[in-house]
Amino acid sequence: MYGAQLVLPSDMIVVKAGKTSLYKEQDSLSPLLLVYYDYAECGSCRISKLEYLDTLYSLSERSGLYEMLVVFSPSSEEVPEILSQLTVRNYHNAVLIDVTGSFAKSNEFIPEESAYHCFLTDIERHPVFVGDPLASSAMWNLFIGKISGKYP
Repeated sequence: MYGAQLVLPSDMIVVKAGKTSLYKEQDSLSPLLLVYYDYAECGSCRISKLEYLDTLYSLSERSGLYEMLVVFSPSSEEVPEILSQLTVRNYHNAVLIDVTGSFAKSNEFIPEESAYHCFLTDIERHPVFVGDPLASSAMWNLFIGKISGKYP
């Protein structure tokens, strides 16, 4: 993963607070923390637990040290259900839906193992930290060290 560059295709759909729109990447000078759910993971299960990520969203907003992005890449059959659930759920943070599979195709460096589906990138979108910061206190401390500049 290290050395690769994350691509965020423009054909994804954003769902935020019950509303949908097309994704438009904005120029950013911030690192990005990406959480990726592929077709192998139960989309409905993940949607029901999105609040798990609120700590990371909150830290992002308070600190300004990184941007937070969640991407669902469901099977084509699952797309309508995922869109419906996210719209009805009225989740307050933006979630991207990879409706055409372009995110997965554009980022083939991401391993199939879900343990590698959460990672921090630098401002040029190269992965610099891999793993879920909420998985353990050790991962949290490493993540905080990375975003604060304590660890190169």
